[in-house]
Amino acid sequence: DIREQTQVQVQRADFRPENLPLHCFMNFRLVDDYGRQIDLERNLGKLRAEHSQAAREVFQEVAASAVDQLVSAAKNTGSEIPSSPAQGVKKSNANAAISQTDNIKEWSFGVEIKRGKQNLYGYPALVDQQTHCDIEVFDDPEVARKAHLQGLRRLFVLLMRETIKALHKQLPGARDLGLLFMNIGNAEDLITQVIDLAIERSCLMEPLPTNADEFKQRLDLGKPKLALIAQEIGRHALSALQAHADLQKRMAQLKALSANAHADVTNQIQQLIHPKFVCQTPYEYLVHLPRYLKAASMRIDKIRLNPSRDAQLQQEWQSLQQPWMKLLAAQKAYGASVDPRLNDFRWQLEELRVALYAQELKTPTPMSSKRLQKILDSLKK
Repeated sequence: DIREQTQVQVQRADFRPENLPLHCFMNFRLVDDYGRQIDLERNLGKLRAEHSQAAREVFQEVAASAVDQLVSAAKNTGSEIPSSPAQGVKKSNANAAISQTDNIKEWSFGVEIKRGKQNLYGYPALVDQQTHCDIEVFDDPEVARKAHLQGLRRLFVLLMRETIKALHKQLPGARDLGLLFMNIGNAEDLITQVIDLAIERSCLMEPLPTNADEFKQRLDLGKPKLALIAQEIGRHALSALQAHADLQKRMAQLKALSANAHADVTNQIQQLIHPKFVCQTPYEYLVHLPRYLKAASMRIDKIRLNPSRDAQLQQEWQSLQQPWMKLLAAQKAYGASVDPRLNDFRWQLEELRVALYAQELKTPTPMSSKRLQKILDSLKK
């Protein structure tokens, strides 16, 4: 409407929702089964954060009961349906219908649940219970998918326990990993992260197994490769920790040269190397952590020669990083799922640091501030 009336091209990012008065936002009312108000909040993300766990527990109870009733009805008629969630949940006034197809290529199947006048839709998943897995029904397909991946991984762990036990004791470089990681986190937890990632890369590639035969086939293929893949991941983690240790030795020198640069690199280090860095860094970027840290070390060499140039480059980098953080915070604040492209942009920013401060190290693809600005503009639309 603005464009039609004024010929001004308006982008979504031109608006600043955080600067609007509260009355400009709608109210979200949370009610119980009887329509009584439980809470009132203009920020949907906050409302979800405060009540999602309780709501999910109620939903799973209803879903489990509904599917249990469906199982009982199917047994009486002799028909076949998928496995039901765990038994022993209180019965409720609900019934369900399984909605499922044979050629499943995405997390789009589930259980339709009717409770009173409401139609709810649930997504079944394996849930990791450490010593075993349960089947539970979730109200969010993404939450279900994440839980299902962890549940599948737990099944592989349980069936490869002897191999995993041996890896915990004999992983090459484990002692060096532990020593370098000592001031960051728990060494045993780091080895577990390495092994868990190795299981994902050896057994949990797409398409995921969907029946007993496919699961056994994936287990037979993945088990012989597990140790070699764990060793490879361990080497990448060790290289990153060695680069981290080398950089830490030079941080006092950087602080003496520039307080702003020191604060920037300190923040960079904390984002790259932390207690969960192996499990929370996508593998395709985990292998590049040593290069990112080495680029930061090379920055220290160059700042001595030209501190004003470093300050200029830092400002250029932050001109992209700050709007990206605002976009990320806005999506999280309003309860929306985060655009995967925003997560990927975080690593493109890391590559830009290499291009700005340590061109000698090269980047896998051409990288420049102009290129990232175009990508950022497309994310704002």
